[in-house]
Amino acid sequence: MKSFTFSRALKAVIFYSCILLFACGCNKVTQAPDPHQTKLLLKEIYLSKNNNDTLYFSYDTKHRMTACNGYDLNGIYRNCRFEYDDNNRLVRAYNYNSGNGVLTYTFNYISADSIKLTLTSPAAPQDWMLVFNKKGQLIKTDIGYNLQEKGSPSVFYIGYDYDAAGNLSIADHHDNLAPERDTCIYDDKKSPFYNVVGRSPLLTLVLPDLLNSLPTTFTHNVVDMRDVNKTRTPGVYYGFTFIYRYDNDGFPTSVDFKASEDANYPIQYVYYKD
Repeated sequence: MKSFTFSRALKAVIFYSCILLFACGCNKVTQAPDPHQTKLLLKEIYLSKNNNDTLYFSYDTKHRMTACNGYDLNGIYRNCRFEYDDNNRLVRAYNYNSGNGVLTYTFNYISADSIKLTLTSPAAPQDWMLVFNKKGQLIKTDIGYNLQEKGSPSVFYIGYDYDAAGNLSIADHHDNLAPERDTCIYDDKKSPFYNVVGRSPLLTLVLPDLLNSLPTTFTHNVVDMRDVNKTRTPGVYYGFTFIYRYDNDGFPTSVDFKASEDANYPIQYVYYKD
């Protein structure tokens, strides 16, 4: 199957198993309800695969995502873990099959509008700077921050714009070679992660596949994505469309993922409460 990475910048992000959003966690939960009594995503099943590859999600009693493992949209095995502070903020995550040993993500909350992400692996460590606006929306991912710290003139960052509903509308990829623009359109429905506590888009830095790697993954559901290469082929775009079906609670039960150059790839969502 074709690998559904969205642009060259996203390829770099997914190579290190990452991309992002809200720095603020939800209010602290004082009780510990059974996660199986709340509608939480259990698994994504990729029905176009011969063996129905499946990605599983786990949660703690506060409804925070603690693990993600299984085979993703591209048939690649994934194993990720997540840790939080007392304010339900993601502070550390682990990717156990990054290809370079265990890749560790450490989030340092420098201020209300900035987080320093340190990626540590047997390969060279990297520092990224994540910048947020007053609404808690990610507006810049400075992937080249590590190089700038070392005096390099390299430019490599992603800037984000949002629509009136708070969904990602534009992602501009800036680097020295070929700047690119991605555009997205969302619906107004619940995402499969609607009930997840501490559902920071920081999680999307670690979640592996195209469906779960956008800053607004945890808000609504993307219905259209387009990749415009502003340097090599002006005016040409490569797009994906997503057609969802919903249950009586307003959660998606399945989606037809259509790539502009490929056939339909149906995906099924299964929840704990179901």
